[in-house]
Amino acid sequence: MNLLERVYRRLDSSTRARILVPTALLFAVTLAVMTAAAVHMYGSDIERGRRERAEVFTGMVASGISNIMLAGRPQQVPILLETLPGHGSDLVAASLVSPSGNVSASSSPRLLGTIPWRDLQGFERQTVVSSPGGNGTEYAVIQPLVNGEYCARCHGTQSRVNGWLDLRFTRAPVLVAQAQLARTLGLSAAMAFFVLITISLWLLGRESVAPLQRLVAAMRRAEAGDLNVRADEGRPDEIGVAARGFDATLAALRRSQAELEAFYRERMVRADRFAAVGEIATGLAHEIKNPLA
Repeated sequence: MNLLERVYRRLDSSTRARILVPTALLFAVTLAVMTAAAVHMYGSDIERGRRERAEVFTGMVASGISNIMLAGRPQQVPILLETLPGHGSDLVAASLVSPSGNVSASSSPRLLGTIPWRDLQGFERQTVVSSPGGNGTEYAVIQPLVNGEYCARCHGTQSRVNGWLDLRFTRAPVLVAQAQLARTLGLSAAMAFFVLITISLWLLGRESVAPLQRLVAAMRRAEAGDLNVRADEGRPDEIGVAARGFDATLAALRRSQAELEAFYRERMVRADRFAAVGEIATGLAHEIKNPLA
C-alpha cells in the first residue's frame, strides 16, 4: 500500500476529515471565484474610464491637427506628435497615418514608414482597437482626419479623409492595479480561509466529533457489561436523539435482564423444592424398604 492510499484511508476513516476536506475545497473555490470576479470588475471599470479619457484626448488632438493643417503649417504636426507622449502617462506613441496607409509622422521612430493597419477604410469614425504587436498590453485609438469641402453636385459639403490619427495607449497602469488588487484580495482571502477553516474545525469538534466520541465511549462501557451507563446529554439534535435511543435500548435490556433473573430465580427455587421432595421420597422409600425386607 503506497502513501497515497494510506492517506486516503486515513482521511476516509475520519469524520472530521470527511467534512473538512470538502468544506475547505468549497471555501477555496468560492474565495478564488470571488477574488477573480472582483479583480476583473475593478480592472474593467478602470480600463473603461481610461479609454473614455483616451477617446476624448484623441478627439482633442485630432482637432488640433486639423486646425494646424487648415492654417497651412503641416511642418508643426511632427513636433506636436513628439510632445504628446509627455502629456499622458498612458500614451506611448502618437502617429499620423497618410491616406496611403503608411505612417508619415510619429513620435516613435520605429513606426515611421510602416503600415500598421491593412484596412484603414473601416475606420470611418473614432475606433478603439487592440494595438498590433502589443500582446494585449496596448490599445490604439484611431481617429480619421476629415476635411469638409463644398460639393456643387451634392448641393452641400462632402468629407474627405486626409489621414488618420493613431494614438497608442498602454494598459500597464490597469494591469498593475489589477495585480495589486489581486495580491491584496488574495492575502485577505487566505486569511479568511484560515479563519473559516479554524472556526469550522472548532465547531465540528464541539458540536459533532466530541459528542460522538462520548456516545461511542458509552457504547463501549455498555458492551463491557455496564448497563447503567447513560449517554443522553440533553441535546436536541440528531446526536441527542441517537443517545436517547441508546439509553432506551439499555433500559429495555435492563428490564429484560431483571425479568430473566426473576424467572431463573423462580426456576431455581422450584428446582430446589423438587430436589428436596426427591430426597424425602428417597428417604421414605429406604425406610419403608427396610422393614418390609
